Amino acid sequence: MKGTVSFEGIGEAVATFYAGDGVKEGSVVKIGGDSSVAPCAAGDRFFGVACGGKDGCVSVQVQGFAQVSCADSTVTVGYVS
Repeated sequence: MKGTVSFEGIGEAVATFYAGDGVKEGSVVKIGGDSSVAPCAAGDRFFGVACGGKDGCVSVQVQGFAQVSCADSTVTVGYVS
């Protein structure tokens, strides 16, 4: 019997930051300044994944398993720390 596998929530830690321009739910973010995050661009060192926002702030998953989209076909499945 084959079921659905999920790693969601394993080791997850989320913190709140001020959202820089262009930060959207699901986007990979970097530290943008004092208590803020900004969208990552190619070559940037990422900090976490934006989970959702309100009133100029955003929740950022900074630890644990996360699923993100990637347009780079050379990226392979694996573990990153």
